[in-house]
Amino acid sequence: MQKKRTSYLDKELIVPAESEVFVDVGGFQGKSSLLFQELCVSAGRPAPQCVIFEPDGFNFTRLQKNLPRFIKKPVCFQMGLWRERGQISFRPGAFSMSRIESSGRGRINVDSLDHVLEGMPELPPVTYIKIDVEGADLDVLYGARETIAKYRPRIAVAIYHSDGHMIKIPEVIHEICPGYRLSIRHYSCAEGETILYCL
Repeated sequence: MQKKRTSYLDKELIVPAESEVFVDVGGFQGKSSLLFQELCVSAGRPAPQCVIFEPDGFNFTRLQKNLPRFIKKPVCFQMGLWRERGQISFRPGAFSMSRIESSGRGRINVDSLDHVLEGMPELPPVTYIKIDVEGADLDVLYGARETIAKYRPRIAVAIYHSDGHMIKIPEVIHEICPGYRLSIRHYSCAEGETILYCL
């Protein structure tokens, strides 16, 4: 079994390119973005430009405290990604347990990745998207259709949060961009941490 730290950044599958733009959806406190920075630099590549989305207030504050650890300052959004722009119910929670939920006691702003990137014309093409949003992963993909079809970034997406995602998410990826090579990796003794890589 591989170390848990390689989730979303499996070294057998992910080889850093010369210029990386890493979109971290469900950025938590910046861990995956920092690990991707480490992967790039250790491979002799420049530090990546990271774009991080994290709606939970506690996690976003911790993310801000981690900014000095980045070589290249990331662009951080305290918002959720979804299939369209709006507001949606949200359940804040300790550490990684917050999630979009119809019975959530909070409300957060959401938008599609396609729409957010339209407002960032200076950003180079996205090369890698990581998605781990506790069950809203499919909605994020629907909101990123244009970006995926246009740039064909590598994608690492959780497929264990909801029933049917292990089948539906690969189907949607294939509908958006049929040329991907798909690989599934599992990083836990339990049922969680199953990741689909689209390469």
